Amino acid sequence: MTAVAGPSNLSAHTFVMLVRIWCYMAYPRQMVNFRRALGHWPDPALPRSSNEKYTWRKIFDRNPLFTQASDKLLAKQLAQQLCPDVRVPETLWIGDRAEDIPDELLQGSVVVKTNHGSGWNYSVRDGKHDRQELNRTVNGWMDRRFGQHHAEWGYYGVEAKVFVEEMLLEPDGRPLANEYKTYIGRDGQIALTFCRQLDDTGERIDAVVDHTGCVQTGHSEINVLSGEAVLPDQYLDICRVSRVLSEPFDFVRCDLYIHDGQLYFSEFTLYSYGGYPTMSNPTVMQRLADVWDIRTSWFLTTPQSGWRRYYATCLHSLLVGS
Repeated sequence: MTAVAGPSNLSAHTFVMLVRIWCYMAYPRQMVNFRRALGHWPDPALPRSSNEKYTWRKIFDRNPLFTQASDKLLAKQLAQQLCPDVRVPETLWIGDRAEDIPDELLQGSVVVKTNHGSGWNYSVRDGKHDRQELNRTVNGWMDRRFGQHHAEWGYYGVEAKVFVEEMLLEPDGRPLANEYKTYIGRDGQIALTFCRQLDDTGERIDAVVDHTGCVQTGHSEINVLSGEAVLPDQYLDICRVSRVLSEPFDFVRCDLYIHDGQLYFSEFTLYSYGGYPTMSNPTVMQRLADVWDIRTSWFLTTPQSGWRRYYATCLHSLLVGS
């Protein structure tokens, strides 16, 4: 049997150029959002930087697992299936509207969340809350569809639910402060770990630890990075658990907490900061791009149909040749 030749380099570049034009026509808001956030226009059809790869993921990668990973309830189940020794905060109640939450669940310290968005958390400390405000806020989240502004497709299919979760507390009673967000590609290649800690004075500090365990300075998309971060005793466990949790993905951010010496899963993040994470250190940004090999993505490892099939062939050939 004679092998079918793939597209020539010229043909591949030509078709990818046409796909690039289609992306700008079909997703103009995303192109403008990218330009506003990062100061330049993206190449969504032949992505090189991590930010461009996020944009590419939004447009093309329809991995069914993304919906489960984006669902804050199903993600906890997935995490424990992948890594049975990682703990998750206990889910105390699940429902459809905030007014259905039993009053007795709101007498202690808990977090009321919705599962279909990011940052939609209402904290109740020691039973102190305004029930009308809580109901209004949470039901407002329930009436919204998260992710459409930035085309975060993974959220689109999540069935919205309200849930009440235990609040993890520090020994002094404050909400848990130490969080570790590891960006990781296929085969367990760690790009960096974003650390949020409390310093000796009780002030919050943000820091970035690169894949070698060295603390990096500079600034990120949200804060000036501290060089004073101290790696926790569980740092190697954070790396190990993050590698296990990342196995089904070509690239993902795994968020973990340390509570009472144990690792707790927080969430998977597929579109970190809406797809626009930045850091002033170019070496770290390049590492983010390098560990994310989209050739291992669902789109490029699953047969596509129509013009996307030929685009996948062209894109793969150009990525292999780069």
